[in-house]
Amino acid sequence: MISVPDEYLRSCCNFDLPPEGQYGVGNLFMPRQEDKREDAVKLVERMARRLGLEVIGWRTPLPVNSLVLGPYAKSTEPFVAQVFVGMAESSAESGSEGATSKAKASAGDYEGLPLETRLFLLRRAVALRAREVFVCSLSCRTITYKGQFKPDQLFEYYMDLKSEQCTAFLALVHSRFSTNSFPSWNRAHPFRRIAHNGEINTLAGNRNSIRTREALMTNSKAFGDAPLEAFFPVDEDIGSDSALLDNVVELLLAAGTRD
Repeated sequence: MISVPDEYLRSCCNFDLPPEGQYGVGNLFMPRQEDKREDAVKLVERMARRLGLEVIGWRTPLPVNSLVLGPYAKSTEPFVAQVFVGMAESSAESGSEGATSKAKASAGDYEGLPLETRLFLLRRAVALRAREVFVCSLSCRTITYKGQFKPDQLFEYYMDLKSEQCTAFLALVHSRFSTNSFPSWNRAHPFRRIAHNGEINTLAGNRNSIRTREALMTNSKAFGDAPLEAFFPVDEDIGSDSALLDNVVELLLAAGTRD
């Protein structure tokens, strides 16, 4: 995980980006089949509009070096893409031909939310609707590069990380063996909000507990009066204990308080 390398990303994009901090960026694992990938792109863009966001552009494919992968990782390697998302201008939203009244009303439900929270909801909306698409991260602050490989392969696989122009004030690297679940690209450490190296042996109990707590969450004020159903279920059920912990921390930070 690194802080968003704004200057470097601008040099990579053939489209204009808003000022630093006013756009989000994320890496996505997508299907290798072109038709399924096109459906995934449409889904991301449709969900963005519902949240009052707009997709600024894509880097597809993200430059990678597949030669460094082991046999199993290579056989399950996804198509890696990078998406850029910003706040939609209300005037452009209302005037666009494709914007239905339902979509405009939906976007209005999230007017009280900052960009980072909307990006969090966009990531969740995609995750819950398309299991073949995995959003590694989506944020205006940080970006996650991950996969099914060893730490030394990480910097050889992603060409972005080899560039001297790619500079960041924050950089964290995490590696561990998969224990509670079978290894996969999606289950590599989530790293959206936490760097966790523990062993959670009460996973089933934790899942039951968070589902119970969801039923008790009825006050939407902590979430800018946005519809609470957009934040649930907290557990996205990808089979990783660290992923569930990361989901919970995401929710707490989205609320800005534990009360």
